[in-house]
Amino acid sequence: MKRLSMAIMILAVFIAAGMQNISGQAGAGDNAKLEAEITKVLRGYYDAFSRRDVAATVNAWADVGFSYEGGYSTNKELKEALPAYLRSAAANLNDRYEMEDLKVFPVTGDTAIANYIVISNLEKNGKKTVQRDVTTNFLVRRDGRWQIVVDHTSSLPKALEPTTSGMPVGWTRMPANSSSGYLITVDKISKHGNGVSVSIKFGCGDENGFGSIGQSIAADNYLGKRVRLTGWLKTENADSAVLWMRIDGNRRTLGFDNMMNRPVTGTTDWKQFEVVLDVPAEAINVVIGSFIQGKGQMWVDDLKLEMVGSSVASTNQLSPEQTRLDNPNRTGKKSDIKQPVNLGFEDGIVP
Repeated sequence: MKRLSMAIMILAVFIAAGMQNISGQAGAGDNAKLEAEITKVLRGYYDAFSRRDVAATVNAWADVGFSYEGGYSTNKELKEALPAYLRSAAANLNDRYEMEDLKVFPVTGDTAIANYIVISNLEKNGKKTVQRDVTTNFLVRRDGRWQIVVDHTSSLPKALEPTTSGMPVGWTRMPANSSSGYLITVDKISKHGNGVSVSIKFGCGDENGFGSIGQSIAADNYLGKRVRLTGWLKTENADSAVLWMRIDGNRRTLGFDNMMNRPVTGTTDWKQFEVVLDVPAEAINVVIGSFIQGKGQMWVDDLKLEMVGSSVASTNQLSPEQTRLDNPNRTGKKSDIKQPVNLGFEDGIVP
């Protein structure tokens, strides 16, 4: 370890001295040529690693030197370990590596430093992840061929979540006792349409709980009609994400569907879903919303509540007997809201 530390200090002094002479050794044209050469070498290395090309991967490394990623190892040790790894099941042929923000600095005629970000698109047990690492390589050219002498890699921290604190206007946690262990925010980046979406994310506490948003609308404009709630959902490692709608009467629940017989699970991209219920003449309120149960995160955007014809099948989950049961939680108080509001979540937030 002491020898490696000394090597680092010597290398740092060498690099610093070389960097002072860069302008005198290479012009803009030479730098462009050097950058093209180094880019080709590094791109070839990552491509060879992806396709398990043992010879090309090993030959990218010089015989002497070291790499740092969680601990020091000499290039000799690395080159001895690579063949076995590349022939193992751990080296996934579906993994892909990209480079961005590459900067190349000449030190001497046959030495250079490359600094860049590696984006690793990895797949394991059917699950895909993306990892971003910043990498610095010291390279040397021998017999006309560039090789990596020193490699230093460290993980980049995840970007801050693009969220805004506060509930979207017109929406509340519903029911009010839905778990406070879920963070409900307005998301400006992950959205289906224009503007924003709403994110509901498990944070802590009961892993069997749920986080929900909802709003209650007076049923007057929908009496005797069939209504459909549509919305776009996106999920990440979600146990169960849904849209939901409920038809309230006086001390009765007249219709209900929360998609629990067809929830959205796992990691999915934006997709439209719907729930369809009848609004009987005795209905008082139509209540709509979305929730996630268990762990994970969901996004919801671009909701729409509309009347549809009888050709559109109802998704009601209640039996006729259940709709006649006395329910003291349904107070019979009519909502002040006559039409649904802020269905795209773009009307601001309530702190």
